[in-house]
Amino acid sequence: TWTGERRLFLGCAADSLQSPLLALQQDCQQCLSSQGQAAALVQPVNLHLTVRFLGQSSAEQAQALAQQLDRLSEQQLPAFAVLLDSLECWPGPKVLCLAGRATPALLQLDATVDALALAVGFTPRQHLLRPHITLARKVSVLPALAATLAVSPLSYQSQTLILYHSDSTANGVLYRPLASWPLHDLSAYSGN
Repeated sequence: TWTGERRLFLGCAADSLQSPLLALQQDCQQCLSSQGQAAALVQPVNLHLTVRFLGQSSAEQAQALAQQLDRLSEQQLPAFAVLLDSLECWPGPKVLCLAGRATPALLQLDATVDALALAVGFTPRQHLLRPHITLARKVSVLPALAATLAVSPLSYQSQTLILYHSDSTANGVLYRPLASWPLHDLSAYSGN
């Protein structure tokens, strides 16, 4: 329990892709440096795929959401896979990310957690789900990066949904897991 508010989001760790993501980060950093851009690489421990940004949250909101996810976690939170195959620079937040397209299972998970978040008082989302893993911050443009780097598509699969606290520390932002829930192959429950 805590007092005040915390900045929270729901996501999935990218542990299974750690090696190829770190190699891609290094390639991106070298390419950006050669073109006169500095970038802040996302720390390896922070690499993740965001499912739903929640924003500033009270302990009561987080607890209510966790209780709803506890209730659904046995059979209604779908595992998903997504192909991440596009290196993109998003100028608004100034991030460089590896992105892909949402699959039906990810869209189902997204709709479920979005409905739960709204039901317990979180604000409506500002953007549609675009599956991605942020590689670097403070990147203003994507100069010749896409043409310079050969990006191998990465198949991302997740079996766990995590509630993260985005914690600002003296050493930078850390994404601290607060709770987690298993994701399931729902076809096993539907008889498919």
